[in-house]
Amino acid sequence: MVVVFKFRHSLPLSLLALAAVNTRPGNASVVALAHTLHLPQCPISPLGSSRSLSTIMSDPASTGPAQPDPSSPEFLQEKLSTLLASPHIHFSQPHAIGGIRLGHGPVDLFSTRFMNYFTNDATGSVAGTEVDKEGLKQALLALQKKWDPENAQFVAQEGALKPTTRFMWTQKSSGNQCEVTAAADMKEERGSYRINHLTLDGDGSLFS
Repeated sequence: MVVVFKFRHSLPLSLLALAAVNTRPGNASVVALAHTLHLPQCPISPLGSSRSLSTIMSDPASTGPAQPDPSSPEFLQEKLSTLLASPHIHFSQPHAIGGIRLGHGPVDLFSTRFMNYFTNDATGSVAGTEVDKEGLKQALLALQKKWDPENAQFVAQEGALKPTTRFMWTQKSSGNQCEVTAAADMKEERGSYRINHLTLDGDGSLFS
Protein backbone atom coordinates (compact mmCIF):
# COMPACT_ATOMS: atom_id res chain seq x y z
CA MET A 1 0.00 0.00 0.00
CA VAL A 2 1.40 3.43 -0.97
CA VAL A 3 0.63 6.33 1.33
CA VAL A 4 0.62 9.90 0.06
CA PHE A 5 1.18 12.76 2.47
CA LYS A 6 -0.57 16.08 1.91
CA PHE A 7 1.34 18.91 3.57
CA ARG A 8 1.37 22.63 3.94
CA HIS A 9 5.10 23.09 4.48
CA SER A 10 8.04 22.56 2.16
CA LEU A 11 10.04 19.44 3.03
CA PRO A 12 13.54 18.43 1.98
CA LEU A 13 13.61 16.06 -1.01
CA SER A 14 15.63 13.57 1.02
CA LEU A 15 12.81 13.37 3.58
CA LEU A 16 10.21 12.87 0.87
CA ALA A 17 12.33 10.16 -0.75
CA LEU A 18 12.68 8.39 2.62
CA ALA A 19 8.93 8.41 3.07
CA ALA A 20 8.34 7.14 -0.48
CA VAL A 21 10.84 4.28 -0.17
CA ASN A 22 9.86 3.13 3.32
CA THR A 23 6.08 3.43 3.06
CA ARG A 24 4.76 -0.09 3.65
CA PRO A 25 1.67 -1.42 5.44
CA GLY A 26 2.32 -1.37 9.18
CA ASN A 27 5.49 0.70 8.97
CA ALA A 28 5.35 2.34 12.38
CA SER A 29 8.26 4.70 11.76
CA VAL A 30 6.53 6.39 8.83
CA VAL A 31 3.26 6.68 10.75
CA ALA A 32 5.13 8.26 13.66
CA LEU A 33 6.85 10.66 11.26
CA ALA A 34 3.50 11.70 9.87
CA HIS A 35 2.09 12.39 13.32
CA THR A 36 5.19 14.34 14.35
CA LEU A 37 4.96 16.60 11.28
CA HIS A 38 1.16 16.76 11.48
CA LEU A 39 0.82 15.32 7.98
CA PRO A 40 -2.60 13.80 7.21
CA GLN A 41 -2.42 10.44 5.43
CA CYS A 42 -4.35 9.76 2.24
CA PRO A 43 -4.16 6.14 0.97
CA ILE A 44 -4.37 5.49 -2.76
CA SER A 45 -4.51 2.38 -4.90
CA PRO A 46 -1.33 0.26 -4.57
CA LEU A 47 1.16 0.19 -7.40
CA GLY A 48 2.43 -3.24 -6.45
CA SER A 49 4.90 -3.88 -3.67
CA SER A 50 7.53 -5.30 -6.05
CA ARG A 51 7.53 -2.31 -8.45
CA SER A 52 10.44 -0.14 -7.31
CA LEU A 53 11.25 3.41 -8.38
CA SER A 54 14.12 2.16 -10.55
CA THR A 55 11.72 -0.20 -12.32
CA ILE A 56 9.31 2.61 -13.05
CA MET A 57 12.09 4.88 -14.34
CA SER A 58 13.43 2.15 -16.63
CA ASP A 59 10.00 1.32 -18.03
CA PRO A 60 10.09 1.93 -21.84
CA ALA A 61 6.68 3.54 -21.60
CA SER A 62 8.23 6.18 -19.34
CA THR A 63 11.07 7.05 -21.71
CA GLY A 64 9.15 7.65 -24.94
CA PRO A 65 8.49 5.51 -28.02
CA ALA A 66 10.86 2.66 -28.81
CA GLN A 67 13.31 3.09 -31.66
CA PRO A 68 12.83 0.96 -34.80
CA ASP A 69 14.73 -2.31 -34.98
CA PRO A 70 17.98 -1.82 -36.98
CA SER A 71 17.02 -4.78 -39.17
CA SER A 72 13.68 -3.21 -40.13
CA PRO A 73 12.84 -1.01 -43.14
CA GLU A 74 11.52 1.60 -40.71
CA PHE A 75 15.02 2.08 -39.27
CA LEU A 76 16.43 2.85 -42.73
CA GLN A 77 13.45 5.07 -43.55
CA GLU A 78 13.95 7.12 -40.39
CA LYS A 79 17.65 7.66 -41.10
CA LEU A 80 17.20 8.64 -44.75
CA SER A 81 14.22 10.93 -44.19
CA THR A 82 15.99 12.73 -41.34
CA LEU A 83 19.24 13.04 -43.32
CA LEU A 84 17.58 14.37 -46.47
CA ALA A 85 15.71 16.96 -44.39
CA SER A 86 18.91 18.16 -42.68
CA PRO A 87 20.37 21.49 -43.88
CA HIS A 88 23.80 21.29 -45.49
CA ILE A 89 26.21 24.20 -45.11
CA HIS A 90 29.28 24.32 -47.31
CA PHE A 91 32.33 25.89 -45.68
CA SER A 92 35.11 27.27 -47.88
CA GLN A 93 37.78 26.78 -45.20
CA PRO A 94 39.36 23.32 -44.72
CA HIS A 95 37.25 20.82 -42.84
CA ALA A 96 38.41 19.70 -39.43
CA ILE A 97 36.98 16.23 -38.80
CA GLY A 98 34.74 14.20 -41.08
CA GLY A 99 33.65 17.25 -43.06
CA ILE A 100 32.47 19.03 -39.91
CA ARG A 101 33.81 22.47 -39.04
CA LEU A 102 34.66 23.01 -35.39
CA GLY A 103 34.25 26.28 -33.52
CA HIS A 104 31.67 29.03 -33.53
CA GLY A 105 29.15 29.50 -36.32
CA PRO A 106 26.36 27.53 -38.00
CA VAL A 107 26.27 23.75 -37.73
CA ASP A 108 26.29 21.53 -40.80
CA LEU A 109 23.55 19.13 -39.70
CA PHE A 110 23.76 17.04 -42.84
CA SER A 111 27.46 16.25 -42.40
CA THR A 112 27.04 15.67 -38.67
CA ARG A 113 24.21 13.19 -39.15
CA PHE A 114 25.87 11.52 -42.11
CA MET A 115 28.91 10.82 -39.93
CA ASN A 116 26.68 9.46 -37.15
CA TYR A 117 24.43 7.34 -39.38
CA PHE A 118 27.20 5.64 -41.41
CA THR A 119 30.20 3.56 -40.37
CA ASN A 120 33.73 4.83 -40.88
CA ASP A 121 34.29 2.40 -43.76
CA ALA A 122 30.85 2.82 -45.35
CA THR A 123 30.47 2.28 -49.10
CA GLY A 124 27.55 2.35 -51.50
CA SER A 125 26.07 1.53 -54.85
CA VAL A 126 24.40 4.47 -56.58
CA ALA A 127 22.40 3.75 -59.75
CA GLY A 128 24.61 0.70 -60.36
CA THR A 129 27.94 2.42 -59.67
CA GLU A 130 30.05 1.50 -56.64
CA VAL A 131 31.16 4.48 -54.58
CA ASP A 132 33.16 5.11 -51.42
CA LYS A 133 31.83 6.98 -48.40
CA GLU A 134 32.53 10.43 -49.85
CA GLY A 135 30.93 9.45 -53.16
CA LEU A 136 27.88 8.23 -51.27
CA LYS A 137 27.65 11.52 -49.39
CA GLN A 138 27.83 13.53 -52.63
CA ALA A 139 25.10 11.36 -54.19
CA LEU A 140 22.83 11.98 -51.19
CA LEU A 141 23.53 15.71 -51.32
CA ALA A 142 22.56 15.76 -55.01
CA LEU A 143 19.41 13.81 -54.16
CA GLN A 144 18.60 16.30 -51.41
CA LYS A 145 18.48 19.17 -53.93
CA LYS A 146 15.64 17.40 -55.72
CA TRP A 147 13.97 16.13 -52.55
CA ASP A 148 10.65 17.41 -51.23
CA PRO A 149 9.80 16.06 -47.76
CA GLU A 150 6.33 17.60 -47.83
CA ASN A 151 4.98 15.12 -50.40
CA ALA A 152 7.41 12.22 -49.92
CA GLN A 153 5.99 8.78 -49.25
CA PHE A 154 7.92 5.76 -47.95
CA VAL A 155 6.85 2.17 -48.54
CA ALA A 156 8.60 -0.58 -46.59
CA GLN A 157 9.63 -3.57 -48.70
CA GLU A 158 8.69 -6.50 -46.50
CA GLY A 159 10.34 -9.87 -47.03
CA ALA A 160 13.62 -8.45 -48.35
CA LEU A 161 16.90 -9.98 -47.20
CA LYS A 162 18.05 -6.62 -45.80
CA PRO A 163 16.29 -3.42 -44.66
CA THR A 164 14.74 -2.03 -47.85
CA THR A 165 12.40 0.88 -48.47
CA ARG A 166 11.01 2.61 -51.54
CA PHE A 167 10.23 6.31 -51.53
CA MET A 168 8.39 8.51 -53.99
CA TRP A 169 7.95 12.25 -54.25
CA THR A 170 7.20 15.05 -56.74
CA GLN A 171 9.87 17.63 -57.49
CA LYS A 172 8.67 21.17 -56.82
CA SER A 173 10.75 22.73 -59.59
CA SER A 174 9.79 20.39 -62.43
CA GLY A 175 6.74 18.51 -61.19
CA ASN A 176 8.43 15.24 -62.16
CA GLN A 177 7.52 12.08 -60.28
CA CYS A 178 10.59 10.51 -58.70
CA GLU A 179 11.15 7.09 -57.16
CA VAL A 180 14.16 5.58 -55.40
CA THR A 181 14.66 2.19 -53.75
CA ALA A 182 17.16 2.01 -50.90
CA ALA A 183 18.62 -1.08 -49.23
CA ALA A 184 21.20 -1.17 -46.46
CA ASP A 185 23.63 -3.48 -44.67
CA MET A 186 23.95 -2.58 -41.00
CA LYS A 187 26.99 -2.88 -38.76
CA GLU A 188 27.49 -2.17 -35.07
CA GLU A 189 30.11 0.51 -34.52
CA ARG A 190 30.81 2.86 -31.63
CA GLY A 191 28.02 1.28 -29.62
CA SER A 192 25.26 1.80 -32.21
CA TYR A 193 24.03 0.18 -35.42
CA ARG A 194 25.03 2.22 -38.45
CA ILE A 195 24.74 1.88 -42.22
CA ASN A 196 27.77 0.04 -43.61
CA HIS A 197 26.62 -0.23 -47.23
CA LEU A 198 23.77 1.63 -48.91
CA THR A 199 22.30 0.75 -52.29
CA LEU A 200 20.33 3.49 -54.08
CA ASP A 201 18.46 2.46 -57.21
CA GLY A 202 16.76 5.06 -59.37
CA ASP A 203 17.27 7.49 -62.24
CA GLY A 204 20.95 8.39 -62.30
CA SER A 205 20.16 12.08 -62.78
CA LEU A 206 18.73 12.18 -59.25
CA PHE A 207 22.19 11.54 -57.80
CA SER A 208 24.24 13.97 -59.88
